[in-house]
Amino acid sequence: MSSLEEEFNPSLAMQLIRNLWIETDRCQKPIGNIGHWFFEISKGGVPKESIINQWEKLLEAGIVEPVSEEPPSWQFTEKGKRIETEKDLTDAITSPER
Repeated sequence: MSSLEEEFNPSLAMQLIRNLWIETDRCQKPIGNIGHWFFEISKGGVPKESIINQWEKLLEAGIVEPVSEEPPSWQFTEKGKRIETEKDLTDAITSPER
């Protein structure tokens, strides 16, 4: 099992994705203030390090990708846009490119 799979938390990652879908108007706009969402989720008692770890997993798996460094922004990839459930997310993380 890869380190990606070992550290992946599907429920936390899905919570992050759901928040980002709201910000991006269902993937129509770029993801801008990612730090805001880290903070919002951490208010529920989740350590920021855990949230950042899941964000990194989404990047590593090709679910989101950077589009700009100044200002920093990201977007959902086609792979990321197809995710609707935790199972879809787990499959996208643990399976080869689909």
